[in-house]
Amino acid sequence: MTTPDSRPTIKIYSMDDCTWYAAESEESAIAAYAADTDLEASDMDVFEVSDLAMDSLMFSDDPGVTNATRRTFREQLAIEVADGTHFPCLFASTEY
Repeated sequence: MTTPDSRPTIKIYSMDDCTWYAAESEESAIAAYAADTDLEASDMDVFEVSDLAMDSLMFSDDPGVTNATRRTFREQLAIEVADGTHFPCLFASTEY
């Protein structure tokens, strides 16, 4: 699927309890995550982040700083798409 300006629609996929990837499809998110982690697809429990969660999950540009900028996943994804980020890619993690 593409947007009106011919850019592909990027979605966020939960790869595990603490990692999210941005990709055009679940399959491409799984392939990127597998390449980054050496996990097999059968070991993953991947799902697309819901519309509701896109507005409630928070992205922090520096989680170690008390007053770091915080945005919803939807806001951060819009920034990354506008910036021309190459997808699929790691979008967020609680482990970094």
